[in-house]
Amino acid sequence: IPNRNVVAPENAWAYSVPPYKEGSSLIPAEKSIVEIVPIQDLRQVTVTWPVVFASKEERDEFRLNKPDNFVASLLGHEGVGSILSYLKGRGWANSLGADSNANLSDMVTFE
Repeated sequence: IPNRNVVAPENAWAYSVPPYKEGSSLIPAEKSIVEIVPIQDLRQVTVTWPVVFASKEERDEFRLNKPDNFVASLLGHEGVGSILSYLKGRGWANSLGADSNANLSDMVTFE
């Protein structure tokens, strides 16, 4: 394959195209209500937060410090006094998990 010295597509849009912006995205930025009809007896909610980086330096600092791992450990703890034990006690949850996903050049998602 010949080298055409073309900038990688990811580098062309990284840090300049917001992934969530009101009016210009298929993904609602805010003020959205999603209504569903359950088809099985499962109490589950998935909440996803985007973590958008303003620069390569900010992304590198995030990857070095790994704050998402810290938050995932707090939310995912399953012992006495945890969020999960509270939700189970109220009959609102069967399980709980937290993790980072979609590790892109200028953003990650946290579920």
